[in-house]
Amino acid sequence: MNYPLTVGIMSYRNRSGLAPFSESGYFRQLIRSARYLGLRAFVFCPLDIDWVGRKIYGYSFSPEKGSWHAKYYAFPDVVYDRLFPGGSISGMLFGAAKRLRKQRSIVFFGRALRGKWEVYRSAYKYPDLKPHIPDTMPLTGTTVLGSMIKKHSFIFIKPDAGSQGKGVVQIHALRDGYKCRGRDNLNRPFSTNVQTLTGVLNLVRNVSHRRRLLVQQGLYLNHFRGSTFDIRTIVQKNEQGQWEVTGTAARVGRRGSITSNLHGGGSALRTEALLKQQFPDRYQEILEKINWLGVSIPTALDKELGRFGEFGLDLGVDKNGHVWLIEANSKPGRTVFLRIRAYDLRRTSVLRPMQYSKFLALQRKNRGETSNA
Repeated sequence: MNYPLTVGIMSYRNRSGLAPFSESGYFRQLIRSARYLGLRAFVFCPLDIDWVGRKIYGYSFSPEKGSWHAKYYAFPDVVYDRLFPGGSISGMLFGAAKRLRKQRSIVFFGRALRGKWEVYRSAYKYPDLKPHIPDTMPLTGTTVLGSMIKKHSFIFIKPDAGSQGKGVVQIHALRDGYKCRGRDNLNRPFSTNVQTLTGVLNLVRNVSHRRRLLVQQGLYLNHFRGSTFDIRTIVQKNEQGQWEVTGTAARVGRRGSITSNLHGGGSALRTEALLKQQFPDRYQEILEKINWLGVSIPTALDKELGRFGEFGLDLGVDKNGHVWLIEANSKPGRTVFLRIRAYDLRRTSVLRPMQYSKFLALQRKNRGETSNA
């Protein structure tokens, strides 16, 4: 008996509110894309798995009724992981997810990265990528901090795990101390002077609220009208399982901010228009480099860290037009495409995870592919 190939979208279910999941709008679009491709898709929380009956209490969205409805589903062929850490039951959620990942009949993709350090360390192994990776070290104490400040004219300290620019601190050496400015763990901007390396270390630990920190060379990134910017590059696997750049957008930070995150009050512009203004004679060359890195970095991370299906790469362009990897996110958002009104790119970015899910499901069905990353 033939049955539709099934995709389970794994997330955390809200216990209250009209929408059962925090990304309900995105999930509705995914379910619509799955139907277009002839797939059956549902959203589930790993705490709603019946291990004895090998079934999952999941949700699907009915466009005709305009509402979510729940029922039990058999284990899916593919699981698209959109589960984010955090909260008091995080251990239970990820414990159940880990158990599901061990089911040999299911193919997973979309796992979270352990942190920024594993990304930098993995990409640094490839000679052609190495020039695009900033000098980075785990911050183990004042010795490492002092040597990096001495080696580079200024540095950044950032949490190994974390996003949205929270806890990122820029440090410049002064004659009588250090100038520190950045954003605390609540994304509030701050600026202060500290006299000693021990004081700097205590400051960054307090504002980040993170135990694992990285120290990274400061980059003289290009500015747009006095504000820092980076290029958010969404890279996804297509229906052939190949990496492809879906689209890019420039994120411009608020004036005076050291980051360009949209959550920190930044804005978005079309990449080509911004680069054409900043580098009128070289913008095409820089765009080609961005696209090359957009495919090359995920390919390397796939080899080193396991199966992924999409990345949001934050790429910086310095004053000489050199492109740097700032950060990689294996569970990217897509809001930036709406900010620049690139609705075609937004639609493609929603379709791609379901196209790759179909590719994986058919691969498993036809070739017996059951290995999980």
